[in-house]
Amino acid sequence: MISSKTTNIVNKLYKLSFCIFLLLMFLFPTPALAGAKRGLLLWFNTVLPTLLPFIILSTLIVRLGIAYSLCNVFYPVIGRIFHVTKNACYPIIMGFLSGIPLGAKTSADLVKEKRITKDEGQFLAIMCNNASPMFVLGYVAMSELNAPKMKLPIILLLYGSSILTALLCRQFYPILCRHPYEAKLPIANSELNKKVYAQSEDITPAKSRSRFKIDFTIIDSAIMDGFDVITKIGGYIILFSVLTQIILSIEPLHEAVRFIFVGILEITTGIDTVATSGLTESIKIVLILCITSFGGFSGIAQTKSVFADSGLSIIFYIKAKLLNTFVTLCLALLYVKIFL
Repeated sequence: MISSKTTNIVNKLYKLSFCIFLLLMFLFPTPALAGAKRGLLLWFNTVLPTLLPFIILSTLIVRLGIAYSLCNVFYPVIGRIFHVTKNACYPIIMGFLSGIPLGAKTSADLVKEKRITKDEGQFLAIMCNNASPMFVLGYVAMSELNAPKMKLPIILLLYGSSILTALLCRQFYPILCRHPYEAKLPIANSELNKKVYAQSEDITPAKSRSRFKIDFTIIDSAIMDGFDVITKIGGYIILFSVLTQIILSIEPLHEAVRFIFVGILEITTGIDTVATSGLTESIKIVLILCITSFGGFSGIAQTKSVFADSGLSIIFYIKAKLLNTFVTLCLALLYVKIFL
């Protein structure tokens, strides 16, 4: 239990950090402006056209019940591999195809719709909320590392470490995401869990057909929800882009310190900073994979925004991301030692 004194200290530090941020913007107006422009262009030219259609369609697919038909197709394979319920297959598919924050959003949406339990939603958000394949293959492997032959190893390392991290979290936190056929459900949530799992495992054709009824209010709601989410994402991208640009402009900072701060804050700038540095190829690969795996505080902030009203824990998510980064570090070091 966190004491009120600790909570007050955290709140004061939280407020102080924003005051320091504002002060830095006054002290470094040119980098702040450049960072804002860069973040806005990144959001408008890349994130908005890429993510918005996915977010709108994903929301519609969940609300119209189409997701459950897709789950029926993939459940025999995905269910056996990850020991999840039928409805959980959809966030796994969308998360690995679309990346941050859509993996977390689809998980949170299904929790709010009471189609999966909160525990299972937390497990899915840890496993499926990663950089998208397009980002990894196009930006990381091709553009920054200029290593087309490494596309498959990079994908396997990043997604493999994410899956391994989620399985480790489920192993070391036994209450987290247990499959109903593997363990007794917690007493406090047993009725809810039974209801959720019943919905997940028993969707009759009649129910499925009734969910496909077109309702334009649902479409309108999905569009507005999509714009709400994408606007929040844009705000976080711009803020973190401003901060990273300011850090990069501070001359006295050692190069290694810049790598750490920028990589922790925002992955796009962090990856570019490492890729254009004078480090050896092996070190670049390891650092870039770790930065991509963590996702940056910008990615965490975006994830927090889509967790709203779902009850999913951002603190647990951050801990899992730190573990994911460590697992990626170990696998990346092993890879460069053997193959490079």
